[in-house]
Order: sequence, then structure tokens, then C-alpha cells
Amino acid sequence: MSGEIVLQCTGLRRRFETAGGPLDAVQEATFAVRRGELVEISGASGSGKTTLLLMAAGLLRPTHGTICIGGRRFDEMSPGERNALRRTYLGIVLPMFPLIPYLNTRDNIRLGDRSPGSDGRAQAWMSEFGLMDRAKHSVDCLSAGECRRVLVARALIGQPSVVLADEPTSNLDQRHAAMIYGALRSHADAGNAVLLITHHTAHADLADRTLTMVNGCLVR
Repeated sequence: MSGEIVLQCTGLRRRFETAGGPLDAVQEATFAVRRGELVEISGASGSGKTTLLLMAAGLLRPTHGTICIGGRRFDEMSPGERNALRRTYLGIVLPMFPLIPYLNTRDNIRLGDRSPGSDGRAQAWMSEFGLMDRAKHSVDCLSAGECRRVLVARALIGQPSVVLADEPTSNLDQRHAAMIYGALRSHADAGNAVLLITHHTAHADLADRTLTMVNGCLVR
């Protein structure tokens, strides 16, 4: 592989203290994602996939290990520094980054890119994802599948160097799931990096690599 490493996670561990004792949700996870790659992490519910992605996004501090994004130690940054890097470098599809209910579809997508010309780019993504007739609708009026497409469009509109996506095809039928996977594949092919987690393997052939998570451990 010749692409530059843009996301490097080394020895990641996340321990939670529970009433029943310590729980290691992620254990010694090490992996890298390069420019031009789409890497998929699959595994059963509760295997630690979302915890791993939250750490990669800088939203959950690891108990142990390091995270480097664009050559910088993400895990050592202050909250303000992490927020700034997320705005400029990352596109994120996570349940904790929901749509804004009082904004319409177009303006929710534009939240991912405040630069000049973002309105035109939002129009392009709505066309790409079959949302043009929903442009001025409040997202409260959208179906779960339409909301998922808006979330992915918001993550991609700013052409971020790294996209982190948690179940990006959840609530989507086969046609729209293929549409989302195709857009993520194209984003990686344009010289960016994509890391996604999923329960589904229907489009695994579009990934450059697939890692499996079992009981908090990555299995190659």
C-alpha cells in the first residue's frame, strides 16, 4: 500500500467500571487507514465496534493506547483542539451527531461545510441521494432512511480527509444502501480515507480490507 497513513490507532483499550466489575469493551486494538482506502469493521452487536469508532473520533478517551490523525496525537489534544480538527479533517456519521430538528434537509447537510459554495454542493448531494424533493422539509418529516442519507451527505459535503461512519446503511433498502456504499467508495478513491462499522457484509467487496471485532478484539 502506497497511500499515506491518515489514521493510526495503536494498542487501544477501553475499560468501563460496572457494577459487576471492570469491562474491557476494546482490547489492544491496533490498525491503520491510508489515503485511498475504505476499511470496514464488522462484528456482532456488543463486540466493541462503536466504542472503537468513538475513540477514533476523539469522543471517548482510551484507557490505554494512542490515536494519530494526520500525523498528530489526537488523544493528547485538548477538547478545543479536537473539535477544531474534527471540523476541518473528519466527517462523522454517529448517533450522537443527530440532525438539527428545526433546520430543513438542505441546511442540515450544509452544516458539514460552511465554506462559499456549500449551497451548491448541498444541492448536488441531495440530487445524488434522491433527496431533492425533501430539500425544504423539516427533518422531522423525513423517514429513518432519508435521515440516514442526510447524515451521510453532511459527513461528505466538506470532502474531509477521513470519514468515520457507524452503520451508514442502517434503515436503508438495498438500492439506497448500494448508493451510500458507492459514495463512500468514491470518496476513498478520490484520495481520502473511510472507516466504517457495520453488521452487514452485503457490500464488503467494495472495501479494501475488512476487520472483524469479537469480544473487543480485532481479528484480521
